[in-house]
Amino acid sequence: MAKRTKDYAGDDAELDAEVASLPFEQAVEQLESIIERIEEGSVGLEATLGEYRRGHALLRRCKAILDGAEQEIRRLSLDDLDKQREE
Repeated sequence: MAKRTKDYAGDDAELDAEVASLPFEQAVEQLESIIERIEEGSVGLEATLGEYRRGHALLRRCKAILDGAEQEIRRLSLDDLDKQREE
């Protein structure tokens, strides 16, 4: 069986690990670039599938960052409410 290239394939965990350290803005920028290339049709089918998989990993990364930010905002808001009650 031929080994698949890292650019076009790999499991979700591998892709998630690859994008795990990207800041939100960089992940969004890469995701937008992937969308643009796919929409233009400037890559072949195999490459498109690889781009789609990477885009999905980037989307998971962005969602995780946004979810974390939302939790932090809720925590801070609750802390503020608690402080107001104490006053």
